[in-house]
Amino acid sequence: LFTARNLLLKICRRLALGLIYLTELPVRALTCSIKFRLGKSLKPGFSEINLGKYKISILPSGELDEFESELLLNFEDKWNEDQQGSNPEKEGEIILSWLSMILRQRLKVSSSMLNNVQIPNDNKEIIIFDSPVIFPEEILDLYNRFKSISKDSSLERYVRACECYQEALLISNSNPTISFFLFVVCIECLSNKDYDFYQYLKKEINSKKNVSKEEIDEIYRRFIEEYGLKNNFIEFILSHFDDWKRDFSEDEFRNLLSSVYQIRSTFTHKGENLKKYIKLIDSTLKSKSVVTKIGDKNLEFPGLNYLSNIVRDVLIDYLKKQEIIECDNIPELALKESLVNLVPITTIQKGDFVMKNQIKHRD
Repeated sequence: LFTARNLLLKICRRLALGLIYLTELPVRALTCSIKFRLGKSLKPGFSEINLGKYKISILPSGELDEFESELLLNFEDKWNEDQQGSNPEKEGEIILSWLSMILRQRLKVSSSMLNNVQIPNDNKEIIIFDSPVIFPEEILDLYNRFKSISKDSSLERYVRACECYQEALLISNSNPTISFFLFVVCIECLSNKDYDFYQYLKKEINSKKNVSKEEIDEIYRRFIEEYGLKNNFIEFILSHFDDWKRDFSEDEFRNLLSSVYQIRSTFTHKGENLKKYIKLIDSTLKSKSVVTKIGDKNLEFPGLNYLSNIVRDVLIDYLKKQEIIECDNIPELALKESLVNLVPITTIQKGDFVMKNQIKHRD
């Protein structure tokens, strides 16, 4: 499957070789240029720097919104004779993400060129948003239930889930990997529960005097299966979402949710880039999901469109199950959000202004 973008990359490659197949001529270099912006202005006198084959040079900057500097990354993409492919644009983006960390600066890619041919921007909307925007008829009822959520951790966790959902939508085009992760976190904010393995273990071994390591391992496996984070994630979604019945058997949908959690873990613990899968599903195939192999596992990978719909339906159904009471807990939570508990080193009276030298800190 080739997108127009991939096709253009192939055309640029062949243009660089005089429209001859790669195997017919010695391989030449392909020049890649990426224009990018930095949040702050550069030190006076800076003109360029070379990092191996990568050259970074300053450009005259006009109106750059919240950015103050514009630069150019140039390098040559040289192929070995037996090389089968490359992705110079992504190679440059990897260098720039590293540079953003080194400089501790906001960095945004503006455009890319291969052999002076402009590469079209592929940042099309991955998530399809409803248009025109229509406020649902039951929105007042949902609001009354929202402000009635208990003041204990329930309201705070629900608000965190909403904030994660908002951010996931905002960055769905620019960083679909983080967007996917945040959609999963939306559910985890509400589904995670505290279970005491020690109490579970005591109950399981009861009056046994001697318990082998193998028995404890098996008890722990059962505990994770019954109370683990992934199981909580799956069961919480199933308790608040039932549209899956049109397309899946229960086992199939459980396997999909299990895959979602494992995919989240491949990013969290292994740094897996999910963007290529998401773009394939949402932009090319326009499907709910696709089965793919990540590492040594076959996983059913959902698109961001489908995952965002599942999470939204879960969050709304959670609201619908809240009891409406005559109160508004949101202002109190908002106040709590601004309060920080600090450790004083001197006596502070109620109503006093707190000075920096009265609290434990390091400069």
